[in-house]
Amino acid sequence: IPMYRCKPLNMNLYNKFLAALVERYDGDGIADMPGLKIPIRYFEVLNEPEMKSEDLTFFIGSESDYVEVLKESYQTIKETCADCRIVQGGAAGSQEQFLGFWRNVFELGGGDYFDVANIHYIGSGDTETLNVKPFKAVLDEFDIKKPIWVTETQFKDNGDDVVTITKGALDAGASKVFFVSFEVG
Repeated sequence: IPMYRCKPLNMNLYNKFLAALVERYDGDGIADMPGLKIPIRYFEVLNEPEMKSEDLTFFIGSESDYVEVLKESYQTIKETCADCRIVQGGAAGSQEQFLGFWRNVFELGGGDYFDVANIHYIGSGDTETLNVKPFKAVLDEFDIKKPIWVTETQFKDNGDDVVTITKGALDAGASKVFFVSFEVG
């Protein structure tokens, strides 16, 4: 991961780059990539921006910085491709330090700048709902009613019933669950 993972220094240049990127891959027939077969219609704005540790930091900045990037990205993507959908930068999990970051983002109005809420389950947190239940509770605090996706789900076969747990996530409010790895012992 590069050293510089912060809010762009020049948001106008960032927006220009983002608009060109979206236009190239949106599949609308205008300035599309030559030979484009599968358009991109969903864009995740950063990944786990609340993850700040000595070993792994995806975004260097405050909740306010993230909201600015999220808002600018949302507006630029929607201006370029009204049918495209914005996914908030996946919440790293359901630990309180992570949920606290998202409470601050939503308090700053960040809930207005994405179409799909996004939580991750990487083997820790609320196993019964893949972290959906505690994350949805935070969304509910701010009356944010959007589809919830679990976009990173990792399992190790430790006897858990994956079907039951996935159903638990769906029953708790998730509309999609994406598995990134599954290890069978």
